[in-house]
Amino acid sequence: KLPALLDPGSAAERVVEAFEDKVIDLPTQKIYHPMRFWTDDVRKKFGYKDSSNWNARLACYFAVKCGAFSVAELNTMGTRKMIAEGRKEYNNKYPTDKPGYYAACLDLCRN
Repeated sequence: KLPALLDPGSAAERVVEAFEDKVIDLPTQKIYHPMRFWTDDVRKKFGYKDSSNWNARLACYFAVKCGAFSVAELNTMGTRKMIAEGRKEYNNKYPTDKPGYYAACLDLCRN
């Protein structure tokens, strides 16, 4: 199970902070380095083995950074809506040759 990311701000702000800056996990009172550095080995080291939860977090990040939504729209979305929209936009951008959510999110982060 991934950290709950229960810090202040909108869901979109929490997703971006966790991927780009730091992960704040209030229930365990721990701070981790950004998710963009979480390779498979690092996730295993932290004990996070749920790839569906991991991909959901990446889909949220994709929704925030893909450019399809305004800040106002993102501020009204909860994580479930962001997951659905992120998956939809990912499939629109990569209809056939899919790089995987992690690679696609790294690309968005770098550009």
